[in-house]
Amino acid sequence: MSSEFQGTLRRLKPDKDRAQLRPRAESELEFIGTTDQRPAKLLYDTTVYIDILQGRFPQQGEATLRATEAWHSPVTEAELAATCGLLDPAHSQTPAIIEQVAAVINRRPSYRTITPDPEIWREAGVLSGTLARTQGYGTEQRRRVLNDALLFATARKYGCAVLSRNVRDFDFLQQLDPSGKVISIKQALSRPCGFSKPRQIRTCHSHLPPKSFFGLTTECQARSTLNGREGKGCSDT
Repeated sequence: MSSEFQGTLRRLKPDKDRAQLRPRAESELEFIGTTDQRPAKLLYDTTVYIDILQGRFPQQGEATLRATEAWHSPVTEAELAATCGLLDPAHSQTPAIIEQVAAVINRRPSYRTITPDPEIWREAGVLSGTLARTQGYGTEQRRRVLNDALLFATARKYGCAVLSRNVRDFDFLQQLDPSGKVISIKQALSRPCGFSKPRQIRTCHSHLPPKSFFGLTTECQARSTLNGREGKGCSDT
């Protein structure tokens, strides 16, 4: 067993978690727009992009998005890309939706994107495996929670907070590893614009969100963040 893997096991201690986890009360969680915590950097979960496209991102959270650095992951890009493959090719609105998704992906600057490294993959594997065991997850749920764990481990390593509407899974991940930060989004009321399911799509006629939502500052600023702190990406100051 490699020393790196032994270090991951020593830190996470998967053997200590044997009982099924229970969702915590909302009062114990941090929600965007209401929390006193103001993270400097947010790593977006796929639900954030979907809510922005649908025009249902909570208004009280928009100021936080503009005031924080937005960071992205290839994990969420893959999930967004999968949506394009799931859409019915015969549906009249499919091309427009694919164009919208592509525009969102193209607005994510590469210098604000963090690719999971072997350490992150190891941690995500242990975390997702632990959840699969304690929660009795099936194959499909295991795949989903592995992606969530990749985002969670990425954010923890680089000093970001995960921003997600997936309250339950990230609550469980944070219970397993309290050193990770999560800011949750309460389910907002749907607005007329956007898409929710591949076969229930309506194109959005409003403009795309401001570039600041995607972290489109200058590349120089982002590289300063990445390289100026011992190569640790969006780590805390």
